[in-house]
Amino acid sequence: MSTLQSRSELTDPSVRVSGLLMPADRPLPPARRLVALVPAVEEADGELAKQLWSLASPRALDVLLVGLCSQPDDEMRVRRHLATLAALTRDERLHVDTCLGLGRDWLDVVRAVGRPGDLVVCHAEQRARHGLALGQAVVRELGMPVYIFVGVYPKSLPARSRAQAWLMQSIPALIVAVFTAAQIVIQRFLATARPYTLLMTLSVVAEYGLIALWFHLSNSQAK
Repeated sequence: MSTLQSRSELTDPSVRVSGLLMPADRPLPPARRLVALVPAVEEADGELAKQLWSLASPRALDVLLVGLCSQPDDEMRVRRHLATLAALTRDERLHVDTCLGLGRDWLDVVRAVGRPGDLVVCHAEQRARHGLALGQAVVRELGMPVYIFVGVYPKSLPARSRAQAWLMQSIPALIVAVFTAAQIVIQRFLATARPYTLLMTLSVVAEYGLIALWFHLSNSQAK
């Protein structure tokens, strides 16, 4: 199996990546496996697969695609995403595996799966704890070499995805709050009116119906 022996190989312009981060005062060890930290967004999977293939295939490096899942409900979606990206990346000569880490900390996952000869691959847009660039955090805290991809994902995409995830998770609580307020109004001002029972029944049916619709749409997006 061939290995990455020098910085000049890693800065091959045909690979179209930005560069290598190394722990201070350490030589570049021969790399035998790429450990790619995959963001939880799928918009650029085709481009990411090409970048990984261009880096790994000419040197016969194994590839490990690592995903991070902080919510149990997202596990199947993240596994499916990793499997799709693996299928796009591998060929008859390139061996690609996947690994899913549970939690919120990339560093814990890399620490668990890392081994000598690994070259971590991540994106300039990814962040670790306290907003530190993920690549810098891996070098600083784990002492592993890191290759940085730039421009595969828009800079605003990770933040937008987090905002969308927060919004989606807050929708059921918002539905309950709105209908609870409506039911309080009905009970306070219409308790003795003839349509009271009908209005309360309709509000409860509408509330549970909207929550059921939200769960259906959420599950459909995960498939």
